Amino acid sequence: MSATYLKDSSNQVWQLGVTNAGAYTTTPVSGPTGPASILLEDTVTSAIWALSVLTTGALQVNSSSGSPSTIQIQAPDGATFALVVSSGAISTILVSSGLSTSLPSTGIPGVGSRLSFSLDGVHYTSVAQIRKFQGPQSKQAFVDQTNILTAGNGDAPLPVRFSSGEAQIDGVLSPQNSSQLTLGQLHANLTLVYWQLLLADGITMWSWQGYVSEFKPFDIDTMKAVLFSAKIRVAGALTGPLGVA
Repeated sequence: MSATYLKDSSNQVWQLGVTNAGAYTTTPVSGPTGPASILLEDTVTSAIWALSVLTTGALQVNSSSGSPSTIQIQAPDGATFALVVSSGAISTILVSSGLSTSLPSTGIPGVGSRLSFSLDGVHYTSVAQIRKFQGPQSKQAFVDQTNILTAGNGDAPLPVRFSSGEAQIDGVLSPQNSSQLTLGQLHANLTLVYWQLLLADGITMWSWQGYVSEFKPFDIDTMKAVLFSAKIRVAGALTGPLGVA
């Protein structure tokens, strides 16, 4: 895993690190170079923050704009953490454990994934403050062609159609946010919409067309943040890294 560096106002370069317990660190280094800031997307508000380092080595964030990145850092025990911003506060999230297994695996964090919609398939709008996105589950429909000539004791199903199912959106309500309000309009107007889901690796893209089949503009619990939710009924097939899926 490549190291991540930041340069302070005095041109001192700092390497970002993390302890085994998940506390982020900064260490002054000489030789490597790094940018003055790195853009990160807030995991709660979807705001864009510029992460930078002070001459004391302390990290700070300032409101910014642009295309965000993701930062992953490896702890001494081999665990991988993502450095994130949540409601303007810097923190870390465990991505993978450093414990060795007989069946090694790789993974990416959910933080940083982005769901967007478009009316023309060209200009996309990201849905703000998504807390959880449950992808659609495709199912096949079968006819039973079992008859007296069918060999063996089993039946003989034949797939004839498939349904890509529904996706579920759950998020934190931002009452005047246009991306959230537009979901309600798409639902009421029965609009067929283009959708894209970009995973946190910044490379893997899934796309499809679908309708906002259900929309709940608010869900109030006086002890918690107000939420919203929606469902997307997929029309046709999804398109993924290998094509139609």
